[in-house]
Amino acid sequence: MIVDNAIVVLDNIFHHREKGGKAQESAIKGTSQVTSAVIASTLTTLVVFFPVVFIRGMSGIMFRPLAYVVSFSLACSLFSALTLIPMLSSKFLKIHDKNTKRKTIFDGIERGKTDKLLDACLHPWNFIKRHYRNLDACHNQHGKRRFNKLYFHSVCRTMR
Repeated sequence: MIVDNAIVVLDNIFHHREKGGKAQESAIKGTSQVTSAVIASTLTTLVVFFPVVFIRGMSGIMFRPLAYVVSFSLACSLFSALTLIPMLSSKFLKIHDKNTKRKTIFDGIERGKTDKLLDACLHPWNFIKRHYRNLDACHNQHGKRRFNKLYFHSVCRTMR
């Protein structure tokens, strides 16, 4: 909930920037469109948590700090979502052309995972044996007993 306010505001500003709006205009329009929704959602949560401050007895002692922390952090989140996020996005949010393909680190990670998954599907026994060897090496490195290889080979024979 705390980060949710900033995400909603930033997403709306980004949407306006993608449509071709200028940085400051997009920040103002994007923030003003979602201000009431962000305030309403934050106030709904505050209405639930803040009355816990007035509970007496052992429950009050236990839950009063929680109510203070949640209420204060929600108020700070609302303040930053409506003031800091629009200002920072108008200064630092860059929109890249959709036609140019940007290489990111995630492309390489995705390619590597796809290759491993394809290898596991095409050669399942090699995949199982390789991971068994890795697991066995980890246990040997930490001074634990070796796995029972007879058990592993009997399981492999029954699965064929």
